[in-house]
Amino acid sequence: MLPDVVDDFTMKNPSCRDLEPLFFSCYAFCSKLAGGLSVGISTLILQFVGYRAGACHHEGGVATALIVMFSPVPVALLLIGMFFFHSYPINERKCLQEQLTPDQ
Repeated sequence: MLPDVVDDFTMKNPSCRDLEPLFFSCYAFCSKLAGGLSVGISTLILQFVGYRAGACHHEGGVATALIVMFSPVPVALLLIGMFFFHSYPINERKCLQEQLTPDQ
């Protein structure tokens, strides 16, 4: 998807060239930020529900929190992401149309 975004941006802004590193850097930064936030938020949630490292037994709230974090939350986020990908303006038809138009 990233190459499609770069191609679309280049077609819309012909004066801007060689910005692939900028797009990739933004993608890598956002990906690492999302990974760090997800680890931090899940650790924070487990701390609030009473998880203790090294403990042999935990209360029911820890198991419930783990079930919620690994089942409905990822599915809901996946559905939201699929909606955004479906509504994204770059699709197969637009890519074919851009390939058929002569370079300006």
